[in-house]
Amino acid sequence: MGGGEGLAYREYRQYPDEFPFSCYLKSGCFHYLPHWHTEIEMLYVLQGTFTMTIGQKVYQLQPGDIAICDSGDIHHYHGSGSSSAKAILLLFHPKLIGIEAGERSPFS
Repeated sequence: MGGGEGLAYREYRQYPDEFPFSCYLKSGCFHYLPHWHTEIEMLYVLQGTFTMTIGQKVYQLQPGDIAICDSGDIHHYHGSGSSSAKAILLLFHPKLIGIEAGERSPFS
């Protein structure tokens, strides 16, 4: 699914209720292996730097930058290695904006 080559695992998400939305504050040094999921994912950098790969494109993200992964995009990222790196991570099912899973969103 989505762009990218090589192995990537599929991430399955479960929500505590019927509203398919999650929000997290990520901080410090963290790393996510290449993966994909049905949800649209947004990473907003608050401080520090992050390297994010979506498909075959690599992005160096600074404070104030936002990266958006569409449903099915293979992606991975990691924090700068600094304990001060912080980002907000949002995940939501495409149906929240009127799109079926697997369809390209206006963010593509």
